[in-house]
Amino acid sequence: MKTSVYQKELKKRRERRRASKKHRTEIKIWMMRKGLKNRDIAKAVGVSDMMVTHYLGRIYRDPKITAWLLEQGCPAKHFENNRVKAA
Repeated sequence: MKTSVYQKELKKRRERRRASKKHRTEIKIWMMRKGLKNRDIAKAVGVSDMMVTHYLGRIYRDPKITAWLLEQGCPAKHFENNRVKAA
């Protein structure tokens, strides 16, 4: 049976979600090792705790949070192919 274009697109989306989840988990592990909490990031960047939660959940992209995490030493590989939504 041939796979449709729709099925191929669904497969690509699932693969991207899995990769995204892996990177989100790696960022959270890095935060735990550094003793950082969402509240710490929110205060440093000047956003709400919920914004950081959405950022880590890949619901919202904020270049300020990304820049701050990179400055603190979070590996850049966790931010590759990251789409950033305008604030």
